Amino acid sequence: MANPQKTITQKYSVKNAIVNYYLLLMFILFPLVPLIYFHGYDSIRTDKYITFLFLSMMLAIVEFFMILSESNTKNSADNMTVKKWYQTFSFTDWAMIALLIVNCISTVLSDYPSDALFGTQGRNNGLLLMLAYAAIYFVITRQYKFYEYVFGGLAIGAGLVFLLAVINYFYIDPFGMFVGYNEQVIMDFTSTIGNKNLMASFVCVCLPVIMMLFMNTANKTLRWIYYISMVIGFSALLVADSDSGFLGFFTLLIVLLIYYIRKPKKLFLYFFSVFSMLAGAKILRLISLIMQDHTKEMTEIPSLFVYENGFSYILIIFTLLLSVLFYFIAKRNPELIFPKVVFITALGIAVLATAIVIYLIIKYTFIDTTSNLNQVMSYFRFTDRWGTHRGYMWRKSVEIFANYNFKDMLFGCGPDTYFSVFTPYFSELFNLYGDQSTNCAHNEYLNYLVTIGILGLAAYLSVIIGIITRAVKAAKVNPLAMICCAGIICYAVQAIVNIAQPITTPIFILLICIGEAVCRQVKNDNKNTFVKQPNLSV
Repeated sequence: MANPQKTITQKYSVKNAIVNYYLLLMFILFPLVPLIYFHGYDSIRTDKYITFLFLSMMLAIVEFFMILSESNTKNSADNMTVKKWYQTFSFTDWAMIALLIVNCISTVLSDYPSDALFGTQGRNNGLLLMLAYAAIYFVITRQYKFYEYVFGGLAIGAGLVFLLAVINYFYIDPFGMFVGYNEQVIMDFTSTIGNKNLMASFVCVCLPVIMMLFMNTANKTLRWIYYISMVIGFSALLVADSDSGFLGFFTLLIVLLIYYIRKPKKLFLYFFSVFSMLAGAKILRLISLIMQDHTKEMTEIPSLFVYENGFSYILIIFTLLLSVLFYFIAKRNPELIFPKVVFITALGIAVLATAIVIYLIIKYTFIDTTSNLNQVMSYFRFTDRWGTHRGYMWRKSVEIFANYNFKDMLFGCGPDTYFSVFTPYFSELFNLYGDQSTNCAHNEYLNYLVTIGILGLAAYLSVIIGIITRAVKAAKVNPLAMICCAGIICYAVQAIVNIAQPITTPIFILLICIGEAVCRQVKNDNKNTFVKQPNLSV
């Protein structure tokens, strides 16, 4: 992290303020949208979609006219000294432009252009939503200036959603969201987000950012807000009880451990955060006992952290001891950095663990296909039934793409028109699994491969890889880059088994925007616009 003397105060214009107010609305108002419209779950996606489009359209229009009016006041001499617009573009900028262009071409060439424009067949992930993403990307990356109250808003807005999810777990419905719905909806849906998979997606995009803010802020008031939101957020992840959420967040914890492995001060905050979240899970069990176990069902993975078992208590004690150990190490020598061999060793262990996972998948999928496996081990046996028959969906998606002509391989069938190309398999899907239809592959990357083709998927991956690469580099100067990167990584991992939609994906896009804005600022002035490192206290 940069030294405190490198921290600078930026000029704060009206354009900057408008961007921050937009972000504040998106971080607080947007997640709570169903409570504002009182529509319940029947139109939750549509309500959030319209809200996002409206706020983003207002931002883009206001910023456009402000920039236009300012450009008219500049004299020609000033314009001579300014770089041409394309000379300031980063790799991520070009990737975003490529993604937009491919979506446009895919829509024009699609057999379902109207559906591709609005995403009416699917989850509203049509060209119109992509246009909104691109618009706010180029506004925020150019006009964002850091003020931490915006992230305080994220912690509060997400924290309220987290808290409502925990309350719903105990069949408490303070806002009447479940009135008129059957038991299955009550079991699968939660908070103001939707079904448990979408709730897990929301946790994955918000919780890592809040955890990283807690680890990096020096603002004592906000640190407590981050801390409370973080602890409740992990409980929300457990009650959401979605495999996608566990895949994303636990992978992120490993990534952060490797990233901070050489810094005792950060390791103290990291292990204290993990300890707090694990201990907070036990509060769920305490409340459950008070409620006489009147709760929703919980599968094996979250049960490991909530209910009484030796493994969970060992983890709690272990993380507490590690946090105390690194606290005293860092207290004695605040600037201590462990040698590179520590990082290399940790990375080697992670690679070995990945190799073991790959081996187990190969073993139980192709060699030992008959042994009975418990719920956790069953994830290593990939069949059509894997992940609530996601295996079937993925296999069929690959078959659909393999049967495309050359044009469709490049540009797909049109944004969010998966429903149309999967229609021939509906009867088979119903006979095998009882589902009458589907409108997505339940894997963002396969879904993009089918709908916007190789070029679209390549552009999308370029955006993600580009911002992660740039953010990790910029984080050496400004930790805010890595804070955003944490949410981006976590969302990108859970997307392997989840879907894109206008409920949680816009928050992911906003993190890309803010992260890229920070990277641009670091490149331009090599200064830290975030606050200084926190003291060793919590």
